[in-house]
Amino acid sequence: MVRRVIEARLQQLSLHAQELAGLAATVGRAFTFDVLRHASGADEETLVRGLDELWRRRIIREQGADAYDFAHDKIREAAYAALSSARRRLFHRKVAEALAAVHSADLDAVSGRIATHYEQAALPDFAIRYYYRAAEFARRVFANAEALDLLEHAIALVGQLPASEQHSPLAAQIYETQGDVLGVVRPSPPPLLPSRDGGGDAPGGGCAATVVTQLRERHRTQWTPTPFAQAPFRIHSAGSPSSVM
Repeated sequence: MVRRVIEARLQQLSLHAQELAGLAATVGRAFTFDVLRHASGADEETLVRGLDELWRRRIIREQGADAYDFAHDKIREAAYAALSSARRRLFHRKVAEALAAVHSADLDAVSGRIATHYEQAALPDFAIRYYYRAAEFARRVFANAEALDLLEHAIALVGQLPASEQHSPLAAQIYETQGDVLGVVRPSPPPLLPSRDGGGDAPGGGCAATVVTQLRERHRTQWTPTPFAQAPFRIHSAGSPSSVM
């Protein structure tokens, strides 16, 4: 029922305002005047007239000098759902290009968003480049988990490229970077050291559990204990550590 009411409200808009609402919905819940102007290609007067209609009909709200958002998520969802698949791809491409133009001085900060729009536009080659750029930016600010997620998106898209392009220098660099990030996000625990004399004392004069404790302390800034490291150990009668139970 709510969806039908919203759809009816959108259908009462002029054709220009309906298209503008669909383009704004493609940008996201919030959008700026500059991004919408670049994406729409409309002159300033035409764009202001369309935005004013959307504002008067309470489809969007003003958020500061040149920013807007939808009055409700369901309105945005309905405006986006009204677009055909072909128009969605077109709008996503236009939004990606607009974001790159508006934020050209600080492209790294919006590379993830640009990549997402290019992916939705069915342009994987462009999306891969921007996902990789966003991942490199995330690494520089030590957001390694986010960098890994972005790299995994890029790798998934590499698999969609023609076979001849799946082994490009960029693809190789993405795989190499993924390995580097995995080494930070999901490091392997260091191996246990054998006892020096085969007797009951492990290195440093302690048992296996003591060795694990010492290694944790030594590598506390480089190693997050895994369930393996926290599992109980069975000690042989000879005193050497055995396998995990």
